[in-house]
Amino acid sequence: MRFINIIPLLLTACLSSLYAEPIEHLRLVWIEKPSTEAMIIWDSSAVTKKDSIEVWHEKSEKKTFEATPAKKYTDKNGEYFYRHIKMTGLLPGTTYQMKAMSDGVVSRTYQFRTAPADDAAFKLVYVGDSRTRPKIAKQISAQIGEMAHKDEEILAVIHGGDFANSPNLKNWKPWLDAWDSTTHPESGRLLPIIPVVGNHESPKRSPMYGEAYGFPGGKDRYLYSCDLSPIVRIAVLNSEMPSTGPQEAFLKETLETYKKDKVLWQLAAFHRPVYPAVKKPSGLKRLVPLFEEYLLDLVLESDGHCIKRTVPILAEKQHPEGVVYLGEGGYGAPQRNTKDQWYLKKPGFASKGDHSMLLRFSKDEIQYHTIGIDGKILDKATFSPRER
Repeated sequence: MRFINIIPLLLTACLSSLYAEPIEHLRLVWIEKPSTEAMIIWDSSAVTKKDSIEVWHEKSEKKTFEATPAKKYTDKNGEYFYRHIKMTGLLPGTTYQMKAMSDGVVSRTYQFRTAPADDAAFKLVYVGDSRTRPKIAKQISAQIGEMAHKDEEILAVIHGGDFANSPNLKNWKPWLDAWDSTTHPESGRLLPIIPVVGNHESPKRSPMYGEAYGFPGGKDRYLYSCDLSPIVRIAVLNSEMPSTGPQEAFLKETLETYKKDKVLWQLAAFHRPVYPAVKKPSGLKRLVPLFEEYLLDLVLESDGHCIKRTVPILAEKQHPEGVVYLGEGGYGAPQRNTKDQWYLKKPGFASKGDHSMLLRFSKDEIQYHTIGIDGKILDKATFSPRER
């Protein structure tokens, strides 16, 4: 009887494998040139022979981009196949339609918008630390998707790292399921993700992060500048590698370029904070003199599992010309109590709670809001342009 009972289970498993969905967790990734380039990535539990996308806008014919050969990822939880498709030659500030095709299976029609090539205002959502509560991450993802559905100024989401508790299939599939909810079911609008590597997905632990986001900034480095528009650029750093050497050289060269190009709003983003609200400062504290020398407007951090906005900091003191540090991650990770630090006292802010952060960039100012999972505004501030 036991043998007979096992047969239907085996048949179910075989059929499930045979008819496995070839297009899972389709996502749009922004790395260096989001006004003209983007990457489409999706996964499946089955290998396929031909994968591609069709892309068009209202005044163009359809253009096809082919995927690189599917790359297999295997761990003790099973195997997954990744497809990377890089789109180039896109028009800035344009809404595109897109379909994915995999061995004859065609996806729904999605839409996405490229970053502007002018100084048009736009919004960016900042989140971090999804990790151990994918249900909360899914709830916030749906909230972000609904916000973007109602507000076309919202362009993309930057994730400050620690996407899942461990870089393996058991943990990453629930995270990717949660991220799917940023795609609004009605419009099919894909919100680009700008990824930052965290300590829970460091390259030494697994290639999962790199495969999931197309190795942003290069394998094992993950350093890049996301040039969102002529007036907004973000230097994406890696708190899991030494601050000196290649990382310091990258940052100095990048900020020198921002200075030369007279970029209005200059930001940096990385995972482990240098002015933490909960933990000890990360090794990237050694880069603070560069942040201050080039007068960065904002630094986006995660890892602490709380809400933080520091006072402007210059030379270890509160100063009106100093750098403000935001973040610490509330996208699903359990929230923590903040410590009593001088840089978190008023007019700074420190608290805890599941949340996302919304930044609106215009020629005149940055408007910042922290939005709780219930939709309430928990913190807000306005930042004016600097005289550099």
